[in-house]
Amino acid sequence: MGTRRVRFCLIAVALSCLLQAALVFAGGEPKSLRLRSGTLTGPQDLSSIAPKLRMQDEDLAAGGPALLRFNGPVNGALRGQADALGIRLSVPLGGASFIAWLPAGGLARVAALDHLAWSMPYHPGLRIAPEVSAITRDDPRSTIPVTIQLFASSDLTTVIRRAEALGLPVVGSAPGRPPAGRLGERPGRLAILPTPRQLVALRAQIARWPETIWISKKPAYRLLNDDSAWVGQSGMEAGQTTPIHDHGILGEGQVVGVLDTGIDADMCYFRDGVLGLPPTHIGSSGTGTPDPNQRKVRIVDFLWDQDDPADTGNWDSQDHGTHVAGSVAGDDLATIGERDHGDGMAPRAKLVIQDGGYQVDDCADLPALGCPVVDLVPIFQQAYDQGARMHTNSWGDRENFTPQNIYSEGSED
Repeated sequence: MGTRRVRFCLIAVALSCLLQAALVFAGGEPKSLRLRSGTLTGPQDLSSIAPKLRMQDEDLAAGGPALLRFNGPVNGALRGQADALGIRLSVPLGGASFIAWLPAGGLARVAALDHLAWSMPYHPGLRIAPEVSAITRDDPRSTIPVTIQLFASSDLTTVIRRAEALGLPVVGSAPGRPPAGRLGERPGRLAILPTPRQLVALRAQIARWPETIWISKKPAYRLLNDDSAWVGQSGMEAGQTTPIHDHGILGEGQVVGVLDTGIDADMCYFRDGVLGLPPTHIGSSGTGTPDPNQRKVRIVDFLWDQDDPADTGNWDSQDHGTHVAGSVAGDDLATIGERDHGDGMAPRAKLVIQDGGYQVDDCADLPALGCPVVDLVPIFQQAYDQGARMHTNSWGDRENFTPQNIYSEGSED
């Protein structure tokens, strides 16, 4: 099992590749609001919004989505005032701006809020990501994975039926979550797989649904990993030094979750010479029985149903996961607990491995994260429940490698 992958024993690579993806963000000059779909200086600035994708103030008379821009950060007292007026500050766009859901009375209700700079309807033209707006009918792809983010209070079943009535294939969904303690509202999500013609014909209609917050390309999770321990610790100009390791910080007592293509668990950097292979668990729910006494790997979760824990010679069908696990916490069995050249960033840490499989399609290189999966949080929760307090994901949100440097629901998770 370890023979054909021994090259990974010679590689020490730092944790790398943060998600690069697509959602709304705020910034710009005081009292302006900069979204990925357009920059607004106030309620009268509609230059970035096509006339057919605008709303009138009176369209909110019975309630609905609005943009609120305050003069400064919103504190607990202001949130309490909004709650008392029935105004839900649903989606933060930086400390001073929100996408809000208004009750009956519409924008007239927000006039009573303290420190409000301006308010306006959340126009449908602001709810479509630029890369979705740019898609044309003659796009060569047969289908394009798309995520629709929905207000947490939305009736998900109703929205799914509405999408299916339009002929849109719904391939995944996740309900929203209302505010809970210190956690804010979490949008619901719907993943659809339209053809380019369907998307072009229906994107404006979807944007006009009152439940819609944001329409974007669904992240396509691609395998990316290429840096080393010394780069992570001292950069490119410090002679490949490892000051963290030099201070004796080697990850002792830590458990890291790794979601990737699996692991070659009997390789020299992971094998337990006494206990043998680690316990396994099938599926992304439940915890199985992690073994904290294992030298390196507490448990391996097989999230993809075509990876078989009984086939011990093929626990990593692509090798990327083994490479990443070594980057994180590889520790040569011959020198346990010491930092060797081939070891990972935290050689004394232990691992929870989540095997997402390997199969390239339009939705993911990791089939366990494919189109039906619209919420990564339950997967992260599984690793947490198995003892991990850090989680590494050496893959990126790359829809055919464009657009670059965007923030998606995967990044949010």
